Amino acid sequence: MPDWLIEGDRSVLILLLILALVSGVQWWRTRGRAWAAATAISLLCAGGFVLLDRFFESDREQIGNSVATMAGAVGPQKLDVAFAHLSPDFHYNAAKKADFQRLAESAARSQRVREVIVWNFDVSAFDASKKRADVSFQFKVRGDGPALGEAFYLCKAVYVKEADGRWRMLTFKVYPLSAADQPLVIPGVG
Repeated sequence: MPDWLIEGDRSVLILLLILALVSGVQWWRTRGRAWAAATAISLLCAGGFVLLDRFFESDREQIGNSVATMAGAVGPQKLDVAFAHLSPDFHYNAAKKADFQRLAESAARSQRVREVIVWNFDVSAFDASKKRADVSFQFKVRGDGPALGEAFYLCKAVYVKEADGRWRMLTFKVYPLSAADQPLVIPGVG
């Protein structure tokens, strides 16, 4: 199924509703059966479009939901939920998934992380045949720890589609927004 059909593009929905309105007005003025049929078809298509968006998750939506779930799990210290969205082959430089998880759990506790706020999510490159997507988003970490400031960051991540059909993060790099061409080095991680 094409992504545009299940991603809920508002412009498609608006177009269908405008068609329904125009044909509905014409039906009201003329009482012609063709206009009634056009109105009904437009409304049915709009309803179907909404239902498809509601009940089917596109690949891009799945990746966006993964990022949001990971961010939401960090504040309440539910990092096992966040790490379920990382590929078994995940790596950050030389650190593998288990090593990175231990470091992240320690850092979240020591910095007393309260929340991670994410915005400007974008899938910049998507290749369904290679089961790979390049993703970027901006974020901010809020906490009471001494190392946390009020800085904003850019994350550039690679997602891969696993054998179970789920998209998971393979790796990432973090950049300060002030210098988005120089990745930060996370202390203690290869």
